[in-house]
This record gives sequence, structure tokens and C-alpha cells, in this order.
Amino acid sequence: CSDGELNNAETDIDCGGGICPKCIDNKGCLEPGDCISNLCNNDTCTPVPTCGDGILNGVETDIDCGGGVCLKCHDDKSCLINDDCASNLCQNDLCVPEPSCSDGELNNAETDIDCGGGICPKCIDNKGCVAAADCISNLCDNGICVPEPGCSDGVLNGTETGIDCGGVCPKCSEDQPCLVDSDCDSGWCLNSQCVPQVDSDGDGIPDFKDIDDDNDGILDSTEFGGINSSGDSDGDHVPDWQDADSSDCPDTNDDGICDSLSANIDFDGDGIPNHLDLDADGDGIADLIEGGGNDTDGDGVLDDITDSDGDGLADLVDTDNDGTPLPVPDTDNDGAPDFLDLDSDGDGLSDVTEGGGVDADSDGLLDDDLDGDGDGLADSVDGNDGGEPLPLPDTDEDGVPDYQDWDDDGDGISTATEIADSAVLGDEVDDDGIPAWHDTDADGDGVSDADEGTGDDDKDGIPNYLDPLINDDDNDGLSNEDEVGYGTDPTNPDSDDDGLLDGAEVMDHGTNPLNPDTDGGGVSDGVEVDAGTDPLDANDGDGYWLASGGPSCSTGSRTQSGTESLMILSFLLGLLAIRKFRAVPGRWVGIWLLLTVATFLPRQSAAQVVSAAGTTSVALDSFDPLHSQRTNILSIHGSQLLEHLTVAGTLWYQHANDLAVLRRNGKDRAGVFVGSSNRMDLALGLGLYKYAEVGITLPLQLYQNGDDLEFLGRPGDTVSGFSVGDIQTIFKFVFLQPREFKGFGLGLSTSLYLPVGDTDTFQSDGSIRVLPQLIIDWRNNNNWHVALNAGAMFRSERQVHNAVFSHSIKLGLALAIPTPWKPLQILALAQGALPTTPSKDPTDVTLATEGELLDTAVAEAQLGARIEVMPNWLVTTTGGAGFTNGFGTPDWRLVLGIGYQPETAPIILDADHDGLMDDKDKCPLEPEDKDGFQDADGCPDLDNDQDGIPDKTDGKLQANGFGACMNSPEDKDQWQDEDGCPDLDNDNDGIPDTRDGVVGKSGYGYCLNAPEDKDQWQDEDGCPDPDNDKDGIPDVRDKCPNKPEVYNGLEDTDGCPDKNKVIMKGDQIVVLDKIYFKSARAVIKKNSYDVVNSVAQVLKAYPGIKLVEVQGHTDKRGSARRNKQLSQRRAQAVVKHLAGQGIDKSRLRAVGYGESKLLLPNARSPKEHARNRRVQFVIVENSAAIKVKEGNKARPQTTD
Repeated sequence: CSDGELNNAETDIDCGGGICPKCIDNKGCLEPGDCISNLCNNDTCTPVPTCGDGILNGVETDIDCGGGVCLKCHDDKSCLINDDCASNLCQNDLCVPEPSCSDGELNNAETDIDCGGGICPKCIDNKGCVAAADCISNLCDNGICVPEPGCSDGVLNGTETGIDCGGVCPKCSEDQPCLVDSDCDSGWCLNSQCVPQVDSDGDGIPDFKDIDDDNDGILDSTEFGGINSSGDSDGDHVPDWQDADSSDCPDTNDDGICDSLSANIDFDGDGIPNHLDLDADGDGIADLIEGGGNDTDGDGVLDDITDSDGDGLADLVDTDNDGTPLPVPDTDNDGAPDFLDLDSDGDGLSDVTEGGGVDADSDGLLDDDLDGDGDGLADSVDGNDGGEPLPLPDTDEDGVPDYQDWDDDGDGISTATEIADSAVLGDEVDDDGIPAWHDTDADGDGVSDADEGTGDDDKDGIPNYLDPLINDDDNDGLSNEDEVGYGTDPTNPDSDDDGLLDGAEVMDHGTNPLNPDTDGGGVSDGVEVDAGTDPLDANDGDGYWLASGGPSCSTGSRTQSGTESLMILSFLLGLLAIRKFRAVPGRWVGIWLLLTVATFLPRQSAAQVVSAAGTTSVALDSFDPLHSQRTNILSIHGSQLLEHLTVAGTLWYQHANDLAVLRRNGKDRAGVFVGSSNRMDLALGLGLYKYAEVGITLPLQLYQNGDDLEFLGRPGDTVSGFSVGDIQTIFKFVFLQPREFKGFGLGLSTSLYLPVGDTDTFQSDGSIRVLPQLIIDWRNNNNWHVALNAGAMFRSERQVHNAVFSHSIKLGLALAIPTPWKPLQILALAQGALPTTPSKDPTDVTLATEGELLDTAVAEAQLGARIEVMPNWLVTTTGGAGFTNGFGTPDWRLVLGIGYQPETAPIILDADHDGLMDDKDKCPLEPEDKDGFQDADGCPDLDNDQDGIPDKTDGKLQANGFGACMNSPEDKDQWQDEDGCPDLDNDNDGIPDTRDGVVGKSGYGYCLNAPEDKDQWQDEDGCPDPDNDKDGIPDVRDKCPNKPEVYNGLEDTDGCPDKNKVIMKGDQIVVLDKIYFKSARAVIKKNSYDVVNSVAQVLKAYPGIKLVEVQGHTDKRGSARRNKQLSQRRAQAVVKHLAGQGIDKSRLRAVGYGESKLLLPNARSPKEHARNRRVQFVIVENSAAIKVKEGNKARPQTTD
């Protein structure tokens, strides 16, 4: 390359040819690569063109402009693409002015005058269009904008799937047509029809999402044996349990739904799958119960189905919500949980039988299985259908029902064993009607099965517990067999503990071996025999013997203990009051001490107060109205006291019906102790200083009636007539005054009942009764008053019939409700007493006939009104009824009271202590926040500016305790919204958020949080422009940030446009100059080598371009066949040339299209024909950094 001669591959002396250095300008060349300028024209190297040389060269589309390298061309200059023009509009290879959407002309991209085309506003109806986006209605039909169809025009149109529903219209209802799930209200479209989403338990969670579809607390997967078939695994809206695609089941009609359900899905074969069946095994016992849960209303569903996390499993049994899952026991460990086991305990008896149901056909299923609501739980046992759940007996009362108990009667011998033995010997050895497995003495010999066991002592083949032995185990003179007949205990020689052997009572004395006092005279049979009196005669001095302190006086200690308890309680309560309220005046301490000492005063002896079963020495009625009706409610104490030395009083009258009735089996009347009662109470009270109040009440029984007391063993006696009751003295002490504690009060009252009443007519116990009660209440100036009393009545024990009267717990709740008419208040009261000593079994009381029982638990309610008829005078009237059959509970009661009580001081002046009186305070129970904002209304304004952020945290905390922005609402633009202060320029770029970028529906610009980059490029819009010229190269690395890079394989990473013959654009390699061929031949002219070589340069620079289709096109002149062949040869010639430049042929594909793809089908002029003759380079497969946009077409270049 330095011999001064033209030789070898040189294109000029010592240069070119790809071996020697490139040639300088004006030297010979064959291709651009031979030249330093990379420009070879007419076999001569030419200088690199510039954008200011006044010559059309390089990639310029017109002189010194266009081509992506030079400046953009002005209007009417030549162009190839829009980007060549300053107006960004190239039409018919000429730059045209930017159109105006208000020039009244149809131009540029407009589809009608001044509208459409993606630039101008959308067109109104009946204007021209090309696509739906050209129209306001978004509907373009046959080139015309048409109105948007209405969703209420009664016509199926637009995107509707049903008339006026689906698509863009409201969702379709059930059974209407649909295409997708979103067309339906239910969210389910099945077979082009809207279907409901099934929610079997009505908890708002569809079954396919609900993990407990029947709300029985047992997971669906558990009810399906470990596989959750309640879902919809294939998404076809058919649950897996009935989906033939997901379940192994027959589907003869090929509808995709199982013809029938398998046993593992429907255990009891009732057509309801286990997970929807509240009684999956059909034994009449709900799955919830068999699974270890509670069902108070008997409907088979968990009592509390609250489900916080919406997974379908109630919080009560959901570990995700701190619940405890049901244990789901398998009692007999046979692998089947009880709710799917017809014999849960495996004892051979079905659950339905042991649970108390009927199974006549012995199939283990409940006979009466009618199920009207289809929940799987038979109506007869479904609380939702008026049924009663099976009783589930628990014979041995061990807390385990028989159907889950291996030993029903608790005798230590399994039920299965007793059933097996009974199969041989019969289940009725003792003929008592009780089968052996429920009979703790199956052979009736008086010895329990547990003691006898399963051995066979006499070797007769009969186990001991079924083999009655004739003997007298307790040596009381009666054989075991006889004792069974008498009902006495064969292991206890004195069954009633009266001092006489059972045999002696039966054979010698004729007394009852089960009643310690056969004649009811108050002295035991043994004592009478020892004393020489007749144990069968109640009128031979028994009562005198008892009253005079004879041998029977052995129960006094029990009475004494009650009084000692009272003493201790009174003492401790007093100490508490003195300790907590040290300001209590000394005189009240003295009164408390007197009250305590009173409990030690001499009382009647225990022998005098413990009565026989036929006594009337019991204070019957426990409804004791109080003296002050303005501060109390009927018989319920309030904590507000009378003013110091103020007197109040009320005269009460009450009528009670059936106050004490003996009932048989809790229903039928067997005797009336007290029928109609007409009572008057005179009650007086006195206020003492600030903390105390005393009262006294005298009850007068004006008239009452009742039956002959023959049923109490007192023939000829009645309780009819006039009588006096015990005087009630009341001492009330208040710890918390309502007027000082926002209406809340706390106090203690103690009532002493002095035994002055008539003991023959149920008016008095004949001994002191003491009733301490705690007082808790709340009231306000508007006449609302709620009061609760809780305490205990202490009294000596006594018995009437089978009922034992002793200490009891007392509770009372009352409510006074104001009315629009201030003098009138509505009153409601409920009170009751629960005994601490149980009543006796009827078999222990001679006078009691089986089923004739008295109860000592009392409860009643009252409803009425109180009216202040004139200043300080009040009239109260109520009516109510009892809720138990307790002794002293009436069927109904009427009450009337007329009382005097002066006005008391207002309870509350400023309840919230905010300085505003309640009558002017709109929020009397909420203190004003005093923040300078609307402070005169008395209501706290916790969020002055209503921006959702409390004033105390609304901005930086100020000295006044409030945030600096409490009166400036947060602008809620997702920028530091939690601080409460509005941020008008989030990104601090000097441009307000409301116009920082394109303004969206929120009213803020899209760039409110992105600061403008201030690079002199569109800085006024508020949005940073990281790539001004949008050439894919960030401005920080773009040497020409405002000029887009031309991707042509020449320094494509510096961001500056480079001059070249070709550029990369979309899915094409765009040739900026023509490729010339010799006329009618497939020979590339040399002056086009540099164009083709430039294509090779691009392909080398972008190895990621895997395949380029080199397309040859001709005009329509000549035969189509010849044109097709010519275009194919020319495309192949280009491929050959590229291969010669080092491009792998596998990256190239030559295709000749002939005249099949004319750009100008109606071409006539030579210029138009020239446009049809072209070579195009279309990228088919590309993994290069410059991605090809699907659907773009290569720019055509004319050929010659």
C-alpha cells in the first residue's frame, strides 16, 4: 500500500479496497468504505456533506434540512416523515403548516371540519370519522359518528348483553344474557346467562370462597374428609362437589353436573352434601353439637357467626381471630368423627336412639326426617322450623351425653357389655322399666352395679350385677329386696336418720322409714319414742317440747352463723366507708356502730325460729316500696338524698293476685296459701346532713284470703283477714353524690325488719331480718334515672311444705324515663331474689305429694308512671307480673302511691366542667376544647378544618397544645398528608401543585411531586424532562439533549444525530437515498453501493437484528410475471451485496413482491411510477436495544 502503484484490491493508488488506508476526497472508489468520508459517488470519493453547504446531499430531504441530522424543514420543503418538518407534518412528501382545529377547513388528520383525527376535538354525532376515538360518543358506524346507545331505551344495542344491561350499562340481573362475569349483578356468568352466586348460610360470603358453608363451625374440608370440595377449582361456577369434571361421579346427560352424590360427599344420602348439611349423618343430632359446640337456639348454626376476616369461618372458632376450633371428637376412635358416625361411642346403640329420637326401622337415621328448609336438619329437631332438638340424655349426669358415653349409667360397666349381657338375660331383670345400661342397680337387689361388678360369685353364669341376692346387708331387719320395695337404703340401717332402724319403723312403730317426723309435729320419730310421745300423733305436745328447748334444739348453730355473717359484713362495709371518706361526720360513724351492735342484741332462740313444714311463720311478700319517690323508684333505692331535716312520705296501696300457690308439676294448682292480697304501706323518711337518710315503713295487710291449710297438715286454718307486717327501718349512707360526680352515685342501704308482724298469716318470720344493699345509679336534670340495687337478705332458716326459706341474693333494676310533659315520668322495674339454700326433695317431706312443689326463687317486673300533680306532691301507679312460681311472686300486681317530697337541689350544673352551664351547652357531657374555634357552643371541635387530622396533631404542636395548621385543611394530594398542613408546592419547584403538569380529576397536576429540572426545555409545565429530545438517551448522558439521536450504527450512544444514508426507525431500516438498478436488470448501480453499504453498517452495529426481509417492488408496467421475477432478482442482488459486506446470509431474506404492493395503484406519470419501484428493508426478528413496534411499515424508497 505504499509502492505508488495501483495494484491488487486498491481502488486508487495505495488506498481503498478494504486493505489499504481509506482514500481521500476525489480518489477512486467502489463503495463508501473505500473513502475517509464514507461517501462514494460515481466511483469517486466525495466530501462529507454539511447542513450549510447549499447542496441537497447526505440524508437531507431538502437543501440543508431534514433527514434527522439537519434542522427541520420549513413549510413547502421536501420531506419523507413528519419528523423532517418544523410543523411535524409531512404530507405527500412536502412539509405542511400545523393545522388549526378552528380554521373551518377539512385538513391534515381531521376526519371532519375542525374535529377528529386525534389532534382536534372529537366530533359530534353525524360528523365524519375513521375510528371510534374520533367521536364524542366513541361510536363510529360506516364513517359517521353515531349517538351512544341509551341504557334505558328498551333496545338491545351498543355493548349491551341484555336489553339495557351488561357491557357499559348497569349489570344484568339473574337469568339475563351475559358474556363475562362483570356483566352480572351476581358476578357469575354461566353458559351466557347470569346466575346467582350461591351463599348457602347467608353470611355474605359465596360458597366458593366460604370455608364453612353451613356455619356449623366445622370446616368444609373436614366435612369432606380432608378435601375441600366446596370450592370451584376450574372456575366454571359449578362447585367441585357437584362438578363432573372435578368429582368422581356419573354424568349421564353430559351437563357437567353429577347425577348423584357419592357417600363421601353426602353421607346420609339425603341429597344435601356434608358441608351444607347441618346433620350430615342424619341421626337427628346437629353436626355443631356432635362437633363439640353449643347451640342455644337449636338451629344447628353457631350462636355467634361474626366473621371479622370474611373467610366464612366465624371468629368464635377461627384461630386467625383468636377463636378456638371445635374439637370434632371421634369418641370411639374408629376414624370417623362423631358427626359422620351413626354410633359415636361404638356401644351398639345408634346415636339417634341414645339421643332420644325415634328409629323404628333401626337404620341409624331419624325416622321423622322431613326437612322443609333443606338445611339437612330435620324439621322435627330444627329450632328454625319450630322443632325441638333431641334431648340428648345424660343418664349418669357426668356431663357426657349417652350417645358419646362408653358407660351411660356410670356404674363402671361399659354400655356395650351391659347390652351384650342383656341380649342373653334380658334388659329388665328387676322389671323396673329401666334397661340395664341405664340402671345403676340392674338386678334391683339394693346393691349398686358398681359395687357388685361383673364377677360371678355364685358361679351360676349370671354376672353379679344382674343376679339379685336375697340378704340384709345393713342388718336393719329388712331384706335387701324388701328395702327396694319400701324405697329405703339397703346399705343404711336408718335411712331417714331419725334414730330408729328401718325394720323397727316398719314392723314395730308403724312410722315412715323415709320421714324423720312422721306426724309432722316438729319432733323426730326417734325422739318421740325415747320421750314416750306418739310419733303418729302431731297433737301430743310435740310443739311444746320443741319450743321449750328439748332434745330437738340442735339446729341453732346454723341460724347463728347467718347473723355472724351479717355482723362481719356490716362491720367491713363501715370500715370501708370511714377509710375512703375521711370527711364523714362522727355522728354517722356512731350510727354505723349502733347498727353493727344491733346485730348482737338478744334474739329468739334457734329452736323458736326453726319451724315445722307446716309453718306460716314466714314473711311472704318481698315488694317493699320506699318513702321518697322523687329520689327513688318504687322499691329501688337511688343515691340522691333528702335535704337535711327534710321529711318525705308516701302512702302505698298494692293488690297482688295468687301471691303463694302450691302447684303440681309446676302448672296445676294443688293449693292456695295466699290468693288475693290487699296491702297498705305507710312510709316516712328524713334527710340527715349530706351523707345519710333514715326511713321507716309500716305494712298493713288490709285483707287477704287463701285455702284451708289442710295440705300443710293444719286442717281448719286459713290466712284470711287483716294483719300487720314487720316494720322496716332503713338507714342509707351515700359515698358518691350524684351532683358531684356527673350524675353518678354510689351508696349503701341497710334495712332492718323488726319482727312485730303476724306469724300466723305469712307476715313475719318471727325474727329479725337484715337486708344490706349496694346502690349504684345515674341521673340528670332531664329526669333520666337508672338505678341498680344488689344485696343479700339474711334471715333464720325455716321450711314451708318442701320449700326452705333462708338467706337469699337480691337484685333490682329500675328506670325512670322523662316525657315531653315534664311532670310525667315513665317507670320500669325488675327485681328478684335467688335463695342460697335449696328446697327439700318431696320424698323427705311427709306432707308433700309427688310433683307438688314450692319454689323460693322470686322475680317480677313493674311498668307504670309517676306524675307530680302539684308542687311537691307525686302520684305513682304501676302494674306488673311475676315470672316465676316462687313463694311470694304474684301472678300480677297493681300499685298506687300518693306521696309528698320537696324539690331537691339540681343534680348537675356543668356536667363536663367546661365553664358552660348545661342549659346553654350543646354538648353537656363533652367539654369544650377551648382552641379559639367556635368555643361558645360548648362542643369540642376535635378537627376544626375537617381534614380528618385531629387538631392536636394538625401541624407542629404549639404552646396552646394544638397543631399550627388546625384551621388550615390538608390538601390531600398524597404528599405528607399526615402532617395536617397543606402543601401548595410539594416539589418546591416554584410551580403550584394545581398546575404542576397536566391537571387530573383530583385537581392537581400529575407532576406535583416531581420538581421541574429547569434546563430551559419546557420549564413552565412543572414536569421534569429527563430526555428532552426523546431519543432514549437521558439528558445527563446526551451530548445533544435537544436533538434526537439518529440510530444508524454510527455513534448511536452519544445522543447526537449523525449523517448517514440510513436510519433506524420503528421496525424498519429507512434508506435515505435511492437504490438504483440498471434498467430492467437486477444489477445495482455503483452510485448506490454506499446506500447498501450503509444498511450493512447498521446490521453490523445491531447484531440483535436477527432477520431482515429485503423486499423488491416494481411498478405495474409490463407483465405481472416478469415484474415478480425482476423484483425477486433485485432483492437477491441486494442480499448478495450485503453478504459481500460481511453480513451473514441467515440474517437476510430476499422477497420479490412485483407489482402486488403498489404505493400508488393509479400511477400514471414517470414520477409516480418511480415511487412504486423501491427496495424496503423490513425487520422481521429483533432483539436489539431499539425495539421494533409491531405493525409499523418500512418507508419505501424508489428504485430506477
